Amino acid sequence: MAQYREIEQMLLSKCANTEPAELEQIQAERFTSCLAAYKPKPHLSTGASVDLSTAIALVNKYCARLPSDTFTKLTALWRCASAVRDGVTLYQYTLRLPINSPLKHDIIGLPMPTQTLARRLAALQACVELHKIGELDDQLQPIGKEGFRALEPDWECFDLEPEDEQIVQQNDEPRPGTTKRRQYYYKRIASEFCDCRPVAGAPCYLYFIQLTLQCPIPEEQNTRGRKIYPPEEAQQGFGILTLKRIPKLSAFSIFTRSGEVKVSLELARERVVLTEEQISCINVFLNYTFTNVLRLQKFLMLFDPDSTENCVFIVPTIRSTADSRIIDWQFLELIQATGNMMPQPVPDEERQKQSFDAQRFQDAVVMPWYRNQDQPQYFYVAEICPHLSPLSCFPGDHYRTFKHYYLVKYGLTIQNAAQPLLDVDHTSARLNFLTPRYVNRKGVALPTSSEETKRAKRENLEQKQILVPELCTVHPFPASLWRTAVCLPCILYRINGLLLADDIRKQVSADLGLGRQQIDDEEFEWPMLDFGWSLSEVLKKSRESKQKSDSKEAINETVEELPVATVAEPNLDKVEKTANELVIEGEEQLSSTEEFIEIGTWSNDMADDIASYSEGDDDEEDEDFLPVLPANVKFCDQQTRYGSPTFWDVSNTNSFKQPPASVLQRTAKPRGGNGAGKTAKVEGKPKYAYYESDNSLSSSSDDDDHVGPVHNYSSDDDDSDGIAAGRIEFTSKNEAEAIETAQELEKRQKQMSIIQATNANERQYQETKNLLIGYNFEQAERRNSVNYEQSIVRFKSEIESCGMLVSQDEELTLKRTEDNLVKVDKDGATLQLELLKQLLPYVPEDAILAKLESHESLELSDLVELNASWLQQHEPETYTVLGCGDSFDNYNDHHRLSLDNKQIRLEYQSESATNNECDANPTERLLTGRPDAVFSFDQQPELVGHPGPSPSIILQALTMSNANDGINLERLETIGDSFLKYAITTYLYITYENVHEGKLSHLRSKQVANLNLYRLGRRKRLGEYMIATKFEPHDNWLPPCYYVPKELEKALIEAKIPTHHWKLADLLDIKNLSSVQICELVREKAEALGLGANVDQPTATQQHADLDDSNETNDFSCFIPYNLVSQHSIPDKSIADCVEALIGAYLIECGPRGALLFMAWLGIRVLPYQLEPAAADIEQRKPGSTKPDANNMVTVYGDWPTPRSPLLHFAPNAHRELEELLSGFEEFEASLGYTFRDRSYLLQAMTHASYTPNRLTDCYQRLEFLGDAVLDYLITRHLYEDPRQHSPGALTDLRSALVNNTIFASLAVRHGFHKYFRHLSPGLNDVIDRFVRIQQENGHCISEEYYLLSEEECDDAEDVEVPKALGDVFESIAGAIFLDSNMSLDVVWQVFSNMMKPEIEQFSNSVPKSPIRELLELEPETAKFGKPEKLADGRRVRVTVDVFCKGTFRGIGRNYRIAKCTAAKCALRQLKKQGLIAKKD
Repeated sequence: MAQYREIEQMLLSKCANTEPAELEQIQAERFTSCLAAYKPKPHLSTGASVDLSTAIALVNKYCARLPSDTFTKLTALWRCASAVRDGVTLYQYTLRLPINSPLKHDIIGLPMPTQTLARRLAALQACVELHKIGELDDQLQPIGKEGFRALEPDWECFDLEPEDEQIVQQNDEPRPGTTKRRQYYYKRIASEFCDCRPVAGAPCYLYFIQLTLQCPIPEEQNTRGRKIYPPEEAQQGFGILTLKRIPKLSAFSIFTRSGEVKVSLELARERVVLTEEQISCINVFLNYTFTNVLRLQKFLMLFDPDSTENCVFIVPTIRSTADSRIIDWQFLELIQATGNMMPQPVPDEERQKQSFDAQRFQDAVVMPWYRNQDQPQYFYVAEICPHLSPLSCFPGDHYRTFKHYYLVKYGLTIQNAAQPLLDVDHTSARLNFLTPRYVNRKGVALPTSSEETKRAKRENLEQKQILVPELCTVHPFPASLWRTAVCLPCILYRINGLLLADDIRKQVSADLGLGRQQIDDEEFEWPMLDFGWSLSEVLKKSRESKQKSDSKEAINETVEELPVATVAEPNLDKVEKTANELVIEGEEQLSSTEEFIEIGTWSNDMADDIASYSEGDDDEEDEDFLPVLPANVKFCDQQTRYGSPTFWDVSNTNSFKQPPASVLQRTAKPRGGNGAGKTAKVEGKPKYAYYESDNSLSSSSDDDDHVGPVHNYSSDDDDSDGIAAGRIEFTSKNEAEAIETAQELEKRQKQMSIIQATNANERQYQETKNLLIGYNFEQAERRNSVNYEQSIVRFKSEIESCGMLVSQDEELTLKRTEDNLVKVDKDGATLQLELLKQLLPYVPEDAILAKLESHESLELSDLVELNASWLQQHEPETYTVLGCGDSFDNYNDHHRLSLDNKQIRLEYQSESATNNECDANPTERLLTGRPDAVFSFDQQPELVGHPGPSPSIILQALTMSNANDGINLERLETIGDSFLKYAITTYLYITYENVHEGKLSHLRSKQVANLNLYRLGRRKRLGEYMIATKFEPHDNWLPPCYYVPKELEKALIEAKIPTHHWKLADLLDIKNLSSVQICELVREKAEALGLGANVDQPTATQQHADLDDSNETNDFSCFIPYNLVSQHSIPDKSIADCVEALIGAYLIECGPRGALLFMAWLGIRVLPYQLEPAAADIEQRKPGSTKPDANNMVTVYGDWPTPRSPLLHFAPNAHRELEELLSGFEEFEASLGYTFRDRSYLLQAMTHASYTPNRLTDCYQRLEFLGDAVLDYLITRHLYEDPRQHSPGALTDLRSALVNNTIFASLAVRHGFHKYFRHLSPGLNDVIDRFVRIQQENGHCISEEYYLLSEEECDDAEDVEVPKALGDVFESIAGAIFLDSNMSLDVVWQVFSNMMKPEIEQFSNSVPKSPIRELLELEPETAKFGKPEKLADGRRVRVTVDVFCKGTFRGIGRNYRIAKCTAAKCALRQLKKQGLIAKKD
């Protein structure tokens, strides 16, 4: 041991970096002026400069700014050597910057007469080099990530819209790109639906709307048991008549009363030519269908026979033969003739003559004419009931027969008593058939009505609508056509959406040649719009689950017949005092105690399960001190936090009587949770078992064996055995901590013992070391006191002699320095020459003077030249290396170092990196076969002739979840987000070869930020294409050939008048008014409404004024400042989400290359490009080339270049050294199942920034930056492709559960990465060592529970934290394999899926929620997270979460995210333990 200590001492003394003597420093200062300072901008008189005196500080500042972890302080390494020139000993320093600085080669300093000068000069040379390669800016400050400029000028400084720019400049809220900022966009109408109104004489395209029943409505949903009408069997249907061709679209489903119906468009074989009469006939039909039948006309909407937007014609069609259809002109004429007919009362005489004609009422829609004549009600005739007649009994008590009912209620006498009655159904008021009512958005069937309800609806007359034929008018529309007509709004809405999606596809195709413009192939079909489920699958699943639950119930019934074990119920009749009384009494009794005791906070919930103690225990002495508290209220120890709400200061009171054992047994609960009635012996304190709230180790897992209360009170004379009270301990501030079970304690203690053992070892080692080193402070004090006295005397005489002190009675005179100045001028040149001769003793005087002729002082370049010329004239010199760190630190010239006598030859020409050995033959991409051959990440469909993504997937990417549709962008957004991160990361890695990870992350964050994506989406006007609101035909849909007058709309919005205050009568001539007249009209209207003076606040009197004779109150408070029909409001962040989802859509359909080209189309930099002359033949255009510009040049987007090998060739014999550094790594490669072709990637991935012996590669940080993105994309894409079709929420949760530092670090340890990790950081070593031991104890199970102890539970919250470096290495190996396999994602996935398979499977089967989300879902109203607080150590953050009435919980972590997560975990764990929230199954 003594030898070990002695060697340690020797090493320390040799390696210690002591400050040079003060004298030497002062001497060195004299020479500062000899060498001109280095100025980046020499022409500026005030520009920054660095000279000999400031260079070392600047080098240190630069090193401190390099990326590093909390355990490692990066500094430069210095090696000193000496040699003799012309009889003078000169010193020379070789300087080496940390491994992750882009300046990789050693800086060989020039020789100088003193060590201090040599060191300063080497530092100055380093500063000049750093500025040249762009690591220092022109102010000579280290360029941090914020100051780093990308090669592409618009990478960061992108142009925002003027209004966005203004908000950003002024730092206003809400900021652009966030969810809080919403903007209004006009809803776009597809170009195919604009300017396409058929005109007389022009041939038009007729598209039949084909409806086919895919899956009939399930029996359980057909409550009234009605007949199902397959739409394909109907004689009549509808068609779309237009001048423009409609491109091929995906078919889609709608969900009607019949079930799931597939909708597709079929082009008629012949074109149709119309006459003027036919056009006016169709106009009448359109107006009639949308205004009278569907009743869709709203306040600001006018039918316009000449509109240019949204102007296709909808026409009725009829089957002419079995398989062909034509326009039904007969029906059009019928509607033109009878269109204005309203139901009229029919006089008795006419009705008497009418006989009942069953034919008229088959397939009919009827309107009772005796009620609501202005807005008649429409009914389908479901069946004609021959068993009922007007004389049948009327259901209910008030009327005898139907005839009696009509006579009494309406005064109508039914003439034909023999006619059958009609059983009718309301026509559909609901016009949104995009999704089924009986299936939720996740594709799960909703509960159905019970059998009784169904039976009642089918059999009970009271539940039915019964009408009398003679009192009804038959509508001209037959029921079969009406059933199709109600589908028109959602069909046209969906077609418009698909056309908009196709529009985006065609834009990309036109701009970049990706996808075909026109698809002329007749056979070509886009895939159908897919919800991720079909009705038949859903019904099948729901039937299966119903059968399962039925069989379970049957089993349960048989089980229940078995005898049930009796459970002793606690006897609750004996409560004599309420809980609060007990506590108050306790408080009074406490005032007679001497020792201070704190009572845990009482909560009223506890009163529910109080059981009293038995009367038998009521001894007289009980009266003298505390009554027995309920089992779950207890005393805390004296370590109370003062100022807590339950702080009762009773410390000044009398002595405390000892309670009898029986009471102790009931109130005390010893640690470990299994002591049966043991009493706690605590000297000098009342004998209550207490729990140290500040150090108590609360449970680390949710798997309590005892979910219910734990009963550990069993003394013989105690009959409160069955107390059903969970042991909750409330300590100060209502911070609940639960008392854990024995198993938990054991698990926790094991973990703590590891931590304590390592801490104790370290302490013990430090103590013994101090003793042996002789840090025996008393002796040291004595030894130094003599020197201390002597030096004081010396300083005293110096101070007196230097003239610094002036006697208080003397006058203070300042010596003028004018005469001195003259002297300096005279001697300045000679003085400088003298100094320079001392500085460069080996240089002849005339050489120095020659240099000084051109400029005042020597430049650094002059020194280099003078040194070089000396070397030319002399023999090669050898230097003697001083100190011994160099042999370990592996300088680049160590092969020239003779270790016997520490002699070395220096070469002053800086060696440049020669990359000649590597990458002479870039290898082809390795496409190894996937073992599971399910899905290949690298597979790229051929893009030449590729049609592009289908309109249905683009529509999915445009549809927000607010639209409540069967599709939305969330799944695509998740995968698009991940691919975007991967693509930008790879591009940055390849483009910036020598830039460290901090700067790259900063550059990436600029591109993937929501602000940038929103800006790009806005430039492409995505806000107009998106589907942002639920389809409500009555509120926000515009039927074809209707329009909203834009000027009027604008004027109304500005005047803040709600649209429903306008009657159509006011608007008849609106088209002929100019916008000025419209504004005038609106202003008059506003004044009429009393809004003229103050628009915003209508007073109470105005609110009740009758407007336009309508009795609506004028309440403008809920006024929406835009028109729902033509505009929608979208948050900026949703535009960014849509951009990500579109990237996802292109990725899924056109492969990775397609997605990269789409990103280039948006304006995201991810591909290199070059200009080429345009190809003569447009057909030969390559996907990924733009349209020709004015000079007939096209931009062609290339591929990612293969990155160069990371091996640096400053080092001689680099390959041999690489093998030495990697000796033993073969086992690691074998365990990975991957052999590196270029092993320098492996070395780089395993090298920490502190590991100086590696001079061959960079450290792992850049590879970790790349690997993180690669793994994130691989895992996200794997989850996306999972046949289980995870919901968007589950995808996000799975992604965050599988891509995080905890799981990566745990996997790294499980697979032995830590054994090969190269670092020289003692702090990091401790943390890794401890983590590895905890993992081994846990059997390598992966659970964040172990590492996130909250502060109350463990003083070492930081130390148990997962070492980030291990997670980083896991990622850096992914990056290394990715680059080594020529960027093959499949190869990376093959290696990593093997390591991660168990976790991916386990989590996919039961998706873990993020703790924050789980807490907010369980406590949506009550959980509130506080702001982060920085801890004193400056490295960690604390976050508090308050759960109202249930406690306050804290979490600590390296950053806000980790701390917030830890706080949520702590809260969940405690609340579950206390039973305050339900546990997960």
